[in-house]
Amino acid sequence: MMLHYNSTADIAREYEAKVTHSDRSYLSSDTKWYNNETTKETLQKCYNGDTSLVPMAERLMDKLDTQIETQRRIWEPCVAGAFPCVPDAIMGRPQSMRRIVHVPDEHTPINIFVVTTCSASISSNTMQERGIVILSLVMALSRIRPVSLKQIAFMHGIKDDETIITSDINTAPLDLASACYVLTSAGFARRITYGLARAMNNFNGRWPRAYSWDKEQYLTDLLNKLTPNPKMSLLIREAHSYDAMLHDPIKWVNEQIKRFTQQEEE
Repeated sequence: MMLHYNSTADIAREYEAKVTHSDRSYLSSDTKWYNNETTKETLQKCYNGDTSLVPMAERLMDKLDTQIETQRRIWEPCVAGAFPCVPDAIMGRPQSMRRIVHVPDEHTPINIFVVTTCSASISSNTMQERGIVILSLVMALSRIRPVSLKQIAFMHGIKDDETIITSDINTAPLDLASACYVLTSAGFARRITYGLARAMNNFNGRWPRAYSWDKEQYLTDLLNKLTPNPKMSLLIREAHSYDAMLHDPIKWVNEQIKRFTQQEEE
């Protein structure tokens, strides 16, 4: 089962309408698991967002190399190439042939999909630190590129042996309040998406049947379902305590940037 929402506010409305007291009580009652957020606070932040952690992402972003260039293909004049330009040849111009080259294109869109689901053993602090790093990447890219940002949660479910919940986060302009909250919040991931999965598809606390950490094909198939252009997309998988982005955030962000500056294969 796949559920898509146009905004985190839409998710909050669905949660209030569909998630019963029984569904909520199935999940942990320990507020520490939700970063000490009450249900009321979680819903309020789904509607209004939360910018309290934005300065931390901005400080990290200041350290990054943000000269990002993706590539597009054009035909340029050359002395040798795939085909001639007849008017140039008639006028005797030496560069009358045409060859294909890659040049920087500041308008090539980049799709970022962030998995907010995580293991129960992951602390809310780890989720928060991870989200700050991801937010800094989104902020850096969005300043010079069109960026599409989506949250993804995937869990167990009765129908199709999985429940996939996605929501859009506005990036034109970037909705910092919503992006900051969704990317860093244990309350959103564990209360809202888990609660909805329980209400809509009988989530039992496990991962999808077809998924495990070493099954990369699941993520590849999921990305192909979510976008027609996976080559210009980044899927950031679920949090782990040994995430590279937590141990060396600058290196991780620059590696993602480098991916989109490398010349694409023909």
